[in-house]
Amino acid sequence: MPAGVLSVVGAALRALGDPTFELHGPATSTGGAALMVIVNGPVRERLGIHSGANLLGPGFRANATIGRALRLVLLNCLGCQPGVLDKSTQGWPGKYSLCFAEDEESSPWEPLSVARGFEPGRSTVTVFAAESGHNVLAHGTASPERLLALFADAMAGLGSLSPGRSVIVLAPEHAEHLKRARWSRARTQAWLYEHAWRSLADLKRTGR
Repeated sequence: MPAGVLSVVGAALRALGDPTFELHGPATSTGGAALMVIVNGPVRERLGIHSGANLLGPGFRANATIGRALRLVLLNCLGCQPGVLDKSTQGWPGKYSLCFAEDEESSPWEPLSVARGFEPGRSTVTVFAAESGHNVLAHGTASPERLLALFADAMAGLGSLSPGRSVIVLAPEHAEHLKRARWSRARTQAWLYEHAWRSLADLKRTGR
């Protein structure tokens, strides 16, 4: 494994080891979360970590290598063998590897790393316990409210209602709609927070 890739893997492992990440949950629970790795900063280009079309799919060695290395650590160092310590009911392909870079150059906002308190231009790694993704199809509107209503609906699905944290990967066209309307990251987050909810009656009706 190239030294540069190893540095990203090492940073991700340090993040996973932070007690606030609570690795025991995604590593052993029945939910089957994958370890999502989001990379920011100059290291993206240096290692060729993909951030464009099909960024969540196959075909990019750095993306696959980083995500797979983390899973191998869980399997071989932490004993997270399927059906033994890893009690995932079904799992999903992201548990093999789930790593991508943010397309900072095309984003209408500051990089995720800056929004999370790091200095611009610094290479960072963000880890997230991710359930299987939801592809949001939205081709018929440029209105931020109508566009984000689709994302809010997916976030609030009763079968996967989040305890409060979600990751949204915007397509370039959707990001451009928000940029044109001058919606900031903070405004977008606040709108989604206010609209991605279900009533108590819905939760009771479905045993949530």
